[in-house]
Amino acid sequence: MVYNLTTLSTVIACDTLLTEAQREKGALVNRRNSLEFQIQNDSTDGGLSNELADVVAELAALDQAIAALPDGPVRAGMLVDRIQADLRRARLQLRVDNADAYGEVRRQNDLQQVIARIAALDVYIAELTAHRDALPAAPADAA
Repeated sequence: MVYNLTTLSTVIACDTLLTEAQREKGALVNRRNSLEFQIQNDSTDGGLSNELADVVAELAALDQAIAALPDGPVRAGMLVDRIQADLRRARLQLRVDNADAYGEVRRQNDLQQVIARIAALDVYIAELTAHRDALPAAPADAA
């Protein structure tokens, strides 16, 4: 894309835009790395379903133990363990749900959009840098 940079007449204006573009590019690079990590881990993490099954079995065992215990500190401790196991189950279920085909396609699409945006920013930064370098130097203050 060709950018109309003729309205930028000072090096300071160019530097300000370059700083913003570099900051945005840094955020996009972080997002790209995160998406690549998610795609790689989701495709290699086949143990989620097994781990989820283990937690569900743990919950069933805790339910049986809690039902057999009288009120008291041991039962209260088991109730806390039950809540923690249920939270683990919920987190694992979210991970399993997000690892489905739709989630993978969505992440791959997001990744391609981020890569395209980084490429567009690279062009913008190059053109802005060339424009800045072509500007006449600011006159030095006569002190």
